[in-house]
Amino acid sequence: MYLCPIKMIILSHSISNMKIEKCFSIDDVRVHRSAIMGIAMLSIMLFHQEFLSVPPFNAFHYCGYWGVEIFLFLSGMGMVNSLNSHSTREFYKRRFIRLFPACFLFGSIKILFYYATSPAFYELYDVMHLGMLSFFSLDLWFINVIIIYYAISPALYYCLKRWSGIMVGVVFLLCVLSHLFVDPIAESDWYSPWGIVNWTLRRLPVFSIGMYVGIYPQILSRKTTLVCSCLAFIAAVVMVLISKIPSLFNFWGFLRNLFIAVGTAFMVYICIFMLEKLNKTAYRLLTSFGIVSLELYLIHEFVFRTFNLELNGSVNNLILLSLAFAISLIVAFLGKWLLSKLA
Repeated sequence: MYLCPIKMIILSHSISNMKIEKCFSIDDVRVHRSAIMGIAMLSIMLFHQEFLSVPPFNAFHYCGYWGVEIFLFLSGMGMVNSLNSHSTREFYKRRFIRLFPACFLFGSIKILFYYATSPAFYELYDVMHLGMLSFFSLDLWFINVIIIYYAISPALYYCLKRWSGIMVGVVFLLCVLSHLFVDPIAESDWYSPWGIVNWTLRRLPVFSIGMYVGIYPQILSRKTTLVCSCLAFIAAVVMVLISKIPSLFNFWGFLRNLFIAVGTAFMVYICIFMLEKLNKTAYRLLTSFGIVSLELYLIHEFVFRTFNLELNGSVNNLILLSLAFAISLIVAFLGKWLLSKLA
């Protein structure tokens, strides 16, 4: 059950003890960005799969969380790059064009598919929280959160640039307060407004760290940064391992979120370390996952839940998982191709 976290601890220990001629830089992240996003997307998809509960598939229930963190870390960096290159008005226009067409297309596919099928899918309607907002993919918490982050990015960029130390402290404090006061309200309905507030504040640290790295890219080249992120990474993995102790987990859960946020830079370093060891075919495959990462995120869980609801038990689970992956990829690529033609 804990195979993946243990392997990550061993890997982090071995990397931290290597003779590193140069710490990784923002250029390394830019070169491998699509492939890193591919790794993150793969971990998220395996996190959402319900077909196989045996190693190594169940191990991704401990890695999927970090997949989202990597996305937000890279998104924070991307916001800085966009804000440095465009006016605020152009920034918002580009964010709208990037997000809205894809969200509307894949949201419409889900809703239209639901209404075109039999009442057997009423269960799917409840499980997936489908409704009129699904036309814009707002049934997905991540889309709500990323819209909020896009909206506040110019202000957050200004504050991080002018009062970096104070703003980092404020962001981390908001995460702690969210855990203490918003969590108890939101846990009854994670898709309520309070739930969205909780998701937003819980993931704000890693997005802010991504923006901070984008503003001050030289920080990634410091060995101190890598060591601190590595220690936070190990601490987060340890907290996952002790999460079976409810009293500790409930009280110190916010520390896990903060450790994961700080440890994400090291997780990105691990991704780069692994990518540089891969052959060209595997690298290109992960890159293709990264290129359609938004489209995959918007559709894969719906495909997985549909397959699980209709076919689980009647088809070999490994075949079912493979088919769900294949269908998700096909729909994602077709959707991206269609959007490119309409642009």
